[in-house]
Amino acid sequence: MTTKVVSKKTKQEPNSCLLLSTVSGELMHKMHRFHEDVTKRVETLVVKNANLTFSQYIVLISFLSPCRDSFSQKDLAEHLNIKEATVSRHIKTLEQKKLLKKEKLRNNKKTHIITISPLGKEIFTQAEKVILQEIKRSLSPLKDKEQKQLLALLTKLS
Repeated sequence: MTTKVVSKKTKQEPNSCLLLSTVSGELMHKMHRFHEDVTKRVETLVVKNANLTFSQYIVLISFLSPCRDSFSQKDLAEHLNIKEATVSRHIKTLEQKKLLKKEKLRNNKKTHIITISPLGKEIFTQAEKVILQEIKRSLSPLKDKEQKQLLALLTKLS
């Protein structure tokens, strides 16, 4: 009588890979859905209350960092990890709304320095209140401890 030896590792690998694939796929799907749901609600509220798109709001956030209150267009694009052409469109729109100011450098006519205007700070503050309320609402099913755990896990992953 011959006994066929089957390695447990070989036998389990396909199933564990499938499980990992399924779990990671489901995790990605759930994270994406949550992000999309919150972003849509926030964008709707921001557009309604501050007449900004979510992308424009994200540009404004950049100027309210304690470390930076001005950017060149190139630096802003790098900071936001988006193309300069996209940043240029946002700057133009926000400048037309008087939320950003764009000035040429004296010693370099090609480079513009962009700063947030007082109106931009005011609009940002209004939008931020609305967004914080929505984020609180979105996270309300979680207890405070769970919210802190979620933040810690997302921080660890990013």
